Amino acid sequence: MLANNAEDACEMCLSLSDCSLPSRGWVPVLDMEASRVYGYPYFRWRKCHHLKQAEALKQAEMHLGARFQDRTFETFQVTPENRSAYEKCREYARGLNRQTQIGLLLSGPVGTGKTHLAAAILKHAFGIGLDAGLVSVPKLLEEIKDRFKDGSSRSLADKVTRKFFLVLDDLGAEQVTDWTQKELYLLINTRYKAKLPTVVTTNCDAGELVQQIGERTADRLREMCEPVTLGGKSWRGEKRHLQLVKPLKEGENHAST
Repeated sequence: MLANNAEDACEMCLSLSDCSLPSRGWVPVLDMEASRVYGYPYFRWRKCHHLKQAEALKQAEMHLGARFQDRTFETFQVTPENRSAYEKCREYARGLNRQTQIGLLLSGPVGTGKTHLAAAILKHAFGIGLDAGLVSVPKLLEEIKDRFKDGSSRSLADKVTRKFFLVLDDLGAEQVTDWTQKELYLLINTRYKAKLPTVVTTNCDAGELVQQIGERTADRLREMCEPVTLGGKSWRGEKRHLQLVKPLKEGENHAST
């Protein structure tokens, strides 16, 4: 009766606030094998669709911040130059699951939508219940360095590394030192060994990335991630141009420069 009542309630439920179950958003599911073992109906609990969505939204807000809240596949501006990258990223997101091992290396000029696509994949990862996260590589390295004084630097690095699905944003924008290259190798090599899916964004081409992070780390990335190149002009530059251009009054023309 418990499971049947839950199914009836879920069919009528339009949002998490409408939930009438004892634990909001948690649905009892009959475990047939356990029931046979114990000799009576045995139930396990699973999250309903609305609870998963609410948790995904909360995680996205925490990891992405206000600037990237609207970064979805639906809001991505597809052009002939980026269509192939868009389709690869969308296909990757659709196939993402707990058995996924391969990642993506998104490269291209500044402002072409790499982080937008990575954020869209991350939101999908949250939506299907994966342990996921996004970090800016330069900021992560700065924080690790700052935490050396109180001895918590390794715990921070380990916390990031253990995420099942991780977006490493802006790799190659950090200042090159022996220390940064060592830290990046430790992070990426740990994920490489554990076969954890990683999406990386970078403005560097293949040669520049080797110079920036070192041959050993770049070699790991080549094996971990499928390359995806974005082309086209910078959308941020286009937005700035549109903001600077004043609307024309009737009968006026912009002078050529």
